Amino acid sequence: MAVGVYISYIIGNSTQIVATRSIGASNHAASNALRLVSACLFSAVVLSEPVQSALEWLGFVTIVAALLGYYVAQRRSSARRLAAAATQPATTTKSRTVRTAGEGGGGGGSARRAALEFNI
Repeated sequence: MAVGVYISYIIGNSTQIVATRSIGASNHAASNALRLVSACLFSAVVLSEPVQSALEWLGFVTIVAALLGYYVAQRRSSARRLAAAATQPATTTKSRTVRTAGEGGGGGGSARRAALEFNI
């Protein structure tokens, strides 16, 4: 039994990591609210504990509607960004080197020297 629980845990965590990498951390965080809905619905099926009140169903519908609204708004926003980027001419980025305070004429060797690249 303990081995089965461990294997289920490994499969669940691996699936979550793959999902987070494929859809992005912000989308994954937003979709975590679906865990509550799916847990309640699957407990109704597996444990025969049905959702009993209209208020519980209203909560499920509210969560799903909020997630759908979020994803629709995000998709529209990214479509607008892509359309705006397609109409603007290509720009080049400048690279600037910023030196740290430790660099200067006071010696200290190369260990104290560092440069950071910034794209503008």
